[in-house]
Amino acid sequence: MIERDRTVMTARPGFMRKFIPLRIDPASGDLLSGGRYLFRTAQDARQYQTWLWHDFVLDGVAFFDRPFILNPQCHVWDVVGVADLAPYDEHQVVLRTERFRVPAASQDAPPAARWSQILAEARRRGLTGVWLLHDQPEQLVSLVYFADRSSRLTPNLLEQAPPLGDVFADQGWIRTFDRTQWVLTIWFPFVLGDQGQPSVWPNSPPLPGPVAANRV
Repeated sequence: MIERDRTVMTARPGFMRKFIPLRIDPASGDLLSGGRYLFRTAQDARQYQTWLWHDFVLDGVAFFDRPFILNPQCHVWDVVGVADLAPYDEHQVVLRTERFRVPAASQDAPPAARWSQILAEARRRGLTGVWLLHDQPEQLVSLVYFADRSSRLTPNLLEQAPPLGDVFADQGWIRTFDRTQWVLTIWFPFVLGDQGQPSVWPNSPPLPGPVAANRV
């Protein structure tokens, strides 16, 4: 199903790459997934959001009407900074996402002022990538950062490490989200005839992934 979606979703204008994270909630047993996207422009991302909410229908079912999609969130972010500190298709195998609510009184403190500090700390920790994102209309700031399985920060340690978002501690921002997940798969831009770079499944095995027998 994911690979079938890929052939449609990655053909959208401006698509660059998508990470699909995966975690099983230890308390509820719920599967926590979604997507972390990069598009060439913010306009491409906003058009994609509109298309996904209203126009992506497969087998007669709209995307967000699929019965297994519960309580979806969909944000469009302006990119403040993105750094791949190692090749993302090989070394970004686990990710952590933090989000902050930025009170209106703090809107004058641009997150870009902290980018160099965030990047330096990511390098010091041996992270393999970091994104700093800003959704000004919704008053949100987000950090997405990655580690390798051979990094000084193994997946379980990435979750246990002090949040990279502590760099904002003096701003009084409210952390609303903090989740560490495996990278289930990484998507790349669609090429006509589906002849582009195939998706990468960095944690399969042991996580499930497509095989030739699935006609992928």
